[in-house]
Amino acid sequence: MFCVSSSEGAREVPYLPEELLLNCFSPNIEIVLRKTVLSLQEIPLSLLTSKELYKTRTLLGTTESCLHVILFSSLWFTLCRRPTRPILSCFCRTWKNLLVSVPTHNLSSRPIRCARPAAVGSDIYMIGGCIKRELFVHCFNYEISTRVFVLDCLSYTWHEAPSMHVPRIIPLMTVIDETIYVVEGSKYNHSEYVIECFDTKTKIWETLPIPGAAMRIYQSLAIKGNLYLVGEKKNVVYKPKEKKWDAVGPEVHSPADTLSTCVVDNVSFWYSGKRQLEWWDSKARSWRALKGCERLRNLKGKIRIVNYGRKIAVFWEQSVFGNLKKKIWFAEVTLEKRNNGQEICGEVSALMLFLQAQCFLSIILVFLLFDELSS
Repeated sequence: MFCVSSSEGAREVPYLPEELLLNCFSPNIEIVLRKTVLSLQEIPLSLLTSKELYKTRTLLGTTESCLHVILFSSLWFTLCRRPTRPILSCFCRTWKNLLVSVPTHNLSSRPIRCARPAAVGSDIYMIGGCIKRELFVHCFNYEISTRVFVLDCLSYTWHEAPSMHVPRIIPLMTVIDETIYVVEGSKYNHSEYVIECFDTKTKIWETLPIPGAAMRIYQSLAIKGNLYLVGEKKNVVYKPKEKKWDAVGPEVHSPADTLSTCVVDNVSFWYSGKRQLEWWDSKARSWRALKGCERLRNLKGKIRIVNYGRKIAVFWEQSVFGNLKKKIWFAEVTLEKRNNGQEICGEVSALMLFLQAQCFLSIILVFLLFDELSS
């Protein structure tokens, strides 16, 4: 037996087998339910955070994209329209309390800087970067890392996965069919010209054949199940099913600023130097303004965009009170293809204050998402 608290007092609910609970919870459970499970006195928490429930909902097609945000290297948050957990004391509550702090457990005591994320299912992989090492009191150095840390977003606990073969300071990562492809995206690359891939099912790293002479890579993209590498002088594509590289022309293009770009339904988007959202027209081989998003023109400060479940999530910073405080804003852009895909239009379906923070906090790192339980 377990009791559910209510305004009329506690009422008893008969015990149900786990298999039946899975089928009952899978179509109907809300994201916020797992975050407020403490209000349910004896519901098995292990069931609500289990891989079995996630797999059941995946089979039923009732998962959705849940946005996660990293601030200042180690502060993790998730986007929730009805949060119940209080926000950290250095933040002010915002309209609709969108930002919910994520309590992560078992995090390595040695923080990794510049590590980049890759989301596979309900796991977030933090790969490469630099590990801070203390030589003696108040003297540190940084070692470029091969280590891989995994955040299980069902239980918000960390564990370590097998390390890469080559250390990478600022890796570029792309996920295709639950395989993570990693290349070095830093101009400070001191390592060999090596491209690796990690099978998240078998937990094995493999080295891919090199696509010709070494090239400076500043963007990697997943388009139609293939890996595109955009370089300074040439572009190449790796076809996993055929296990071969091909050269590609200018029909694939991406800016060097990887944090202000994203791919939605095989179309590249970015917030351009013209201070507007644009999409890449592969037939015309040019960037075109995303119509319907005039409200998002001329945004100031750092701009970050991300694929948010076939929509675009846009974040930007606004300094206030002489740069003593900072506001971070959030907009959600719904996309629509017209004229048989010849035209793409957007609509700003949400625009709101995301959080107010002290000036030292920044959205400079990354936004990421994973498939979580839907509401």
